[in-house]
Amino acid sequence: MDGTGAMTDPGRALEGALTELFAAIAAAPPGEAATPRPALAAALERVEQLGQALTDDAPAPLRHYVQQRSYRKALDYLRAQRPKA
Repeated sequence: MDGTGAMTDPGRALEGALTELFAAIAAAPPGEAATPRPALAAALERVEQLGQALTDDAPAPLRHYVQQRSYRKALDYLRAQRPKA
């Protein structure tokens, strides 16, 4: 994303990773919390990597949501920044 909030490749990558994270959460089988969930762990790791790669020119609200691990808010923010068709 650039400072204006326009979606750039890092923004699209983060949006995709967040979407995958929430899909992995939804697909995780119910059970004990200690049950290994490799898809969920991989999705979370990808989101964290992309979040750490955000630069100072990324919009402040997005950086805040990612730093606070408010991933639903971050995804909503990114989706709101999409160009209107």
